[in-house]
Amino acid sequence: MPGRDRAPAAHPRRTRLLPGGGTATRAVPLRRLPAQLDYRFLGIADDGDFLAASLNGAAARLADVRGVGGQLGVLADLAEAFVDELRALREPCRAIPPGATALADPAWCVLSDRYALVLAAAAILATWEGQDGSEPFLAAPAWAVLALTLGGRLGIPLPDLPEDCRAQVLDELVRRYRAGRSCDLDATELAQ
Repeated sequence: MPGRDRAPAAHPRRTRLLPGGGTATRAVPLRRLPAQLDYRFLGIADDGDFLAASLNGAAARLADVRGVGGQLGVLADLAEAFVDELRALREPCRAIPPGATALADPAWCVLSDRYALVLAAAAILATWEGQDGSEPFLAAPAWAVLALTLGGRLGIPLPDLPEDCRAQVLDELVRRYRAGRSCDLDATELAQ
């Protein structure tokens, strides 16, 4: 295969996470990345995290339908619950020490896991909000509501799901299976 022996291409990295790094984005060759990250500079600690910001924005945009029931109301309630979790994580994440100490302490690893789940919820909401409406299944909140039940892993109380929520997602999965389509967001045609 041509070019197989070449060094990996440089990828843009946020240098502020790297020791001695600034805030500008620059290309860092993959083989030259430092072994330690400075966790004090994670976006959650300085409000520079675009996924956390998108979570806050989605919850604010859904605030008017909180508590009204139905799929959209449940989605809004779950979005607000994840924002509450993000707020609860802010101070403990600021206390994470730099260097390998954080990687060796199970408590810091638990915080990282919780934060990753909050960011997963943010990505789910951003994907649901960002779709263009051309795919009716993605336009409906049912799939996002079911995906956000990952909040149960964080101890977030899960609301009762609307009865049509699971049925809508299962019907779509069966339809895709019969049509030879993938069960991801793209519903791409599978090889025969």
